[in-house]
This record gives sequence, structure tokens and C-alpha cells, in this order.
Amino acid sequence: PWNNEMVAAMAQQLIGAERLGQDDIPDLLAVGFSQPDSMGHAYGPDSHEAFDSYLRLDRTLAAFFGFLDAQIGPGRWVAVLTADHGVARLPERVQAETGQANAAGRIAGRDLDLWVHQALDQAFGPLPEALFWTYRDNSSYHLNPRALAAKELSPDRVAAELSAALARHPMVAAAYTRSQLTMNGPLDAMGEMVRRSFNPARSADVLFVEKYNFQMRAAGTTHGTPHDYDTHVPQVWFGAGVKPGVHPELVAVEDIAPTLAALLGVELPPEARGRSAP
Repeated sequence: PWNNEMVAAMAQQLIGAERLGQDDIPDLLAVGFSQPDSMGHAYGPDSHEAFDSYLRLDRTLAAFFGFLDAQIGPGRWVAVLTADHGVARLPERVQAETGQANAAGRIAGRDLDLWVHQALDQAFGPLPEALFWTYRDNSSYHLNPRALAAKELSPDRVAAELSAALARHPMVAAAYTRSQLTMNGPLDAMGEMVRRSFNPARSADVLFVEKYNFQMRAAGTTHGTPHDYDTHVPQVWFGAGVKPGVHPELVAVEDIAPTLAALLGVELPPEARGRSAP
């Protein structure tokens, strides 16, 4: 947990060496306290390790803000705290609290691969022994071009069958094909969120979303779904020009830059996205 203290100490050294905040030109310093990510993956958000880490980080931030007051002056700096994602709870913890084994769980990748390959074998006939239908990349599947060529099948047809097989799996909430994600037509709310994470040049042919509180990770916990525990990340604003209060409305990461620009009175680049918060 002392990793955060080392990062804060480095930030203080940098502020002094670069004389940040010592003139009327705004300076921007981005500091990443990444220890909570590693800790959260290993132990989960309900763990004693999480409690300890955030108590320590809170003290580290308090000392850092005190340094800013002493070095730069009260009312002359603004801090924004946020993160790039949330985290799922440990499935075992959810099961223990609810008393229901089907309330959460872990999806074994090998079992899921067998599920989809059996479905494709049934739909199109088994492949020659040296070939395979797909390979999985986290929560997505790439089709094997050699398998498609051997069966003279189009990627869209096999992807549709694969997506349907995934949607039938008891631990999968939804699945979407490349064609669905690249077309202009509307998808359901979850599909629209998956679409925003889809890169046609790099993403797989079928993407799927685990059911709520289910995950592919074999131990610990992870993130990466459209579920609220992954996507709901608060922002904390503190310092000059920030009015105290709680704002429950939806904001996004891209809103930070316009809001900071408005606070600092600087011009926002035309390509910047987002909106200035009230």
C-alpha cells in the first residue's frame, strides 16, 4: 500500500522542481495512484485489503493537499479525483450474502469454448481434427478463417450462430456480432455500450456480456462489462471555484477537461468532447 505514498512524494518533488503554480499560467499535473487497481483485482472491493488501502490513500491525499496549500497557496489549485473503471464484487462474496449459488459465479473459459464449439458442430457439422472454429479473447470470439474456408461458410453466418449459442448460455447476458456492431441500426442499451467499445480494425467477430455478478476471471475479480458496478465511477472535485454539493446527474470522463477549462478561464481546443459541469 505504500506505493501511493511514493507516488505522492514523486509528485511533490516534481511540483517543486518544475515550479508548478508559481505564475499566472495554469499548470496541469496528472497523478495516477494505481495501487488500488492491483489490490482490487486480487482481493475485491469488500476486502480488508481494500479498506486498508483506501484509508491509507485518504491520508496520503490529505497530506498532498496540505502540501499544495503550503507550496502554492490555498485557493490557488483544483484537484479532480476519478478512475477509469469500477469493479465487480467477488462472486463468492455475493453467493455467501444472498445464499443463492446462481446469484453470481465464475465462467470457466474452457467450458464456454466447449459450449460454443459443440453448437457450431451441430449447426455446420464437425471440423477436420486439425481445425478449430474460434479462439477466445476475454469476452469475445475470433472466427478461424481456415475453418470457414473448409466449410465454405460466410463469417456473418457463423457469427450469427455463435452469438445465438452464447445467448443461450445460462451465465451470458447477451452477445453481439461484428455486423450488428458496425451497422447503423439501433441496438438495445447494453448493445449500444458494447458498440462504443468496438474497434472494427482490432475487435473480435462476436462479443458477449456476462450476466450480472458473473465473470470470466478464475480468481479475484475484474471489470469490463456494461454493468453499473463497472461503469459507475464518481468524480470528486475539490479546490478553487468548486461549489460544495452533491450532483447525482450523469457525467463522463470527457466532461473533466471542459469543466477544468471553464474553471481556469482557458480556451478549450475545438476537438475536445464533453460538456462543462455546473
